[in-house]
Amino acid sequence: MDTKTHKSIIRSRGYFLLAIFVMFALLIAQLPGAAFASTNDGEYYDHFVVYKYASKQALGPGETLTYTILLYNSTTDEVIADVVDTLPVELSVVDGTVSDGGMYDAGQITWSGIEVYPATEVKLTFDAVAPDEIDEVVKVTNVAKVTTSDNVYETETTTTLLPELPVDDVENPVVESVVIDEKDVLTSKDVTLHIKATDNVGVEKMLIQEFQVIEKPNSGKVAWDVTDTTDWIPYEENYDWTLGDLPGVHFVGVWVADAAGNVSNATQNSFDFASYLEEESTFVNKITNVPYAVYYDADVDVTATLTQLTGESGVMLYVWFPGNFGEVDIVGQPGEPVEFTTGKAGTYIFMVGVMAPDPAGVSYNLSITPEGGPSAWGVMPGSVSLNSATESTTMSLFDEVGVDPIAEALSDQPGMEPLVPSADMKTVYLTMIFR
Repeated sequence: MDTKTHKSIIRSRGYFLLAIFVMFALLIAQLPGAAFASTNDGEYYDHFVVYKYASKQALGPGETLTYTILLYNSTTDEVIADVVDTLPVELSVVDGTVSDGGMYDAGQITWSGIEVYPATEVKLTFDAVAPDEIDEVVKVTNVAKVTTSDNVYETETTTTLLPELPVDDVENPVVESVVIDEKDVLTSKDVTLHIKATDNVGVEKMLIQEFQVIEKPNSGKVAWDVTDTTDWIPYEENYDWTLGDLPGVHFVGVWVADAAGNVSNATQNSFDFASYLEEESTFVNKITNVPYAVYYDADVDVTATLTQLTGESGVMLYVWFPGNFGEVDIVGQPGEPVEFTTGKAGTYIFMVGVMAPDPAGVSYNLSITPEGGPSAWGVMPGSVSLNSATESTTMSLFDEVGVDPIAEALSDQPGMEPLVPSADMKTVYLTMIFR
């Protein structure tokens, strides 16, 4: 609606109800978004994502909110980032709230040399306060610029300032944790998702997505992809779920929403992984790798056995320990148990290299004991590039797809359809002033 139309409505109808306008303003306000590296070829996905969001959609006079700059590294290398956040002139930084050694000066907060390790997020936060007097409804935008050795990223989020305190819920819910069953090694696809979420009023809805590494048709490429998703459904702390059919590691992400339509933001806490070991995994006309991820504490005795069931071509088992993106730690032959004691807590990768280049195909069974988990975050080590059934290189599958799908989820977060104001919604009568 343009300015002329606004003025015409004002002349013909007088003053609007502030509550109705506020609902409209909140629904059309810009959502927080992920930023990508920009090149001459346009935007591309490089597995490092910068995401900016606020804890509230609106502020009244003297109210505070928390801004978060989320740096997520799904690459196989450490990323060093310098961050500059430019505060809207209408807001002020709350003293003592800037995290991670950030320095505030002349309207900008600067963080230097922030280390973001693979499969790791860093949240840079600070509180901002609205002025004691706000004359009119206005939207303010907070912009962050992130510079790494390879690229420059920009991300922003917009908040509405109101002349009076908000009468509706403007605070985003938070997913505190997601856990798939009580272990990481699964021989059944039927699981229970244990979900913990909080909100200042109450969590009403949730949306669930499942991700796996899949091969893109006719491209020879692999990528994390959404293999299943729900609509917005009623929130449940314990929810029955059936994993997809493919063997290997499955990631599940959860978003929640409250009755006002405020939606949570994706973080590591809103994801979990588990590894499905089916009774017989069959592959035809392909050379591929199937990753399984298991979290173990330190000093755990582990046994993994790969058994080839059919086929003349081969399968091999490769194991990487936490923190290793280079040469494989253990190579296992079919039928020979791989045994080791975990040296430290973290995510261990068991990768089955499959050589099935002909229609005869190959099938295998993999067993891993103990079952590990519930999952916790750690570095996802490198994959293997097979030149023969016994050769491996330090080329990594995760160099291509990223070490997990969280960066992918940050780039395309789900929202909710705007909620229609209820008949008993609170109403406040105030003068409307348009710029």
